[in-house]
Amino acid sequence: MFRKSYRLKVAAWSALVSGIVLLVFMVFTVRLMRDEQRGLTEHDVGALANMLLIELSMHEAAGETVTEFADAMSRQPEAQLLLFAVIAPDGRYIYHDNYLWKDQYFNSMEEQRSVVTDNGEWRIRRYRLQGWEVFIGNKLEDTEHEYIEMAQAFSVALPISLLLIAAGGWWIAWQSMRPIQSISKVISDVESKNLSQRVPESNREDEIGSLAKSINQMLERVERGYQQARRFTADASHELRTPLAILQAELENRLGDDEARKEDQQAYVRMLEEVHQLKTLTHTLLFLSRVDAGIVEIERKPVQLIQMIEHILEEFREMPETENLTIEFEKENDYNEVIGDAQLFRQVVFNLVQNAVKYNREGGKILLQSSTREELVQVTIGNNGAIVPENEQKRIFDRFFTCRTERGRKAGGFGLGLNLAREIARIHGGDVMLVSSKDDWTEFAFILPKYAH
Repeated sequence: MFRKSYRLKVAAWSALVSGIVLLVFMVFTVRLMRDEQRGLTEHDVGALANMLLIELSMHEAAGETVTEFADAMSRQPEAQLLLFAVIAPDGRYIYHDNYLWKDQYFNSMEEQRSVVTDNGEWRIRRYRLQGWEVFIGNKLEDTEHEYIEMAQAFSVALPISLLLIAAGGWWIAWQSMRPIQSISKVISDVESKNLSQRVPESNREDEIGSLAKSINQMLERVERGYQQARRFTADASHELRTPLAILQAELENRLGDDEARKEDQQAYVRMLEEVHQLKTLTHTLLFLSRVDAGIVEIERKPVQLIQMIEHILEEFREMPETENLTIEFEKENDYNEVIGDAQLFRQVVFNLVQNAVKYNREGGKILLQSSTREELVQVTIGNNGAIVPENEQKRIFDRFFTCRTERGRKAGGFGLGLNLAREIARIHGGDVMLVSSKDDWTEFAFILPKYAH
């Protein structure tokens, strides 16, 4: 379901892009709040320092003023600001905090610095007026806790937001893909026997509607072309049957003429073989055109498949072409009954065995094996000889396809035998498939449903 899923890609990209935007927004917001908070703190500390410096410069009782000021700051509910020290114009300490003040913290300080004490981290500022020096600091964790809490809240909200965005992207992609999925389903269901199917357009005026109309127009062109080709094949096959029959009869009469020269009789034999091949071709094309049109009428009767195969193999063993070949038949049992047209079943087995003979090598072997699995009867036909190239294995059942290798040149033919065998098997609810072709061994399987008594 998730393999190269468009919906998954949309969800991932939505989460990624939104995550970057949200992260930039959160960083910007936190930094802005931090700067604003620091600015407010600077303003408050500066105002207190200036007020104290003015008081010190205007009153003679500096010690009392500083003490009152320090006491007032210490009485705050949260000691965010603290008076660290006050130095008079003559260099004397008027006041310094007994616990946090340390000379080494401030001897080298110009305007402000951050120091870490036993009571936490403080930012200390130095203010001057008319020789007076005041050191006031704020505790960072108290004055900056708001933007820290916001950063922590954002760190929790970001993954939750990304999950919600990904879910939303998945839902949006699913909604947008529904019409495309319906189009894809119709296209995947289109077969040569049913080209009349069309994609539902639903009067859409958007891009999906335009796509559906284009696909329907394409299907109409394909259907018209296929129907024309099928009619031509059927008509041509039908029209050729009569002249071929006349040619065959005329050639057979000429062969029966005792006065004909030997050279003429040999020519008649060659021509008669060509006529037989043409008759087979026209018969096959006519049958396939009827299969495509869905008008094939088959006789459905119980058929003893094993006996039929044995008779066919006996015929092949008597042929000159199999003189140097070993033909074997391994049976799971002597009784495998199927239902269908016996003549068509014979055609399938004959074609597969004939291919095994054509493509075999000198002194090779042909092995047929019958087996039953579940409700199916399977007959495999294997042979030595040239293999089917891997890049052509998917095409060997196509009509008029022949291997462009020594295997194909050796066999000749029109490239219809395997396609005919598969079509016959499929109209009986079975199939013909290539099992394997490697290491001097090629094997096909003929599968049919078992006859249920």
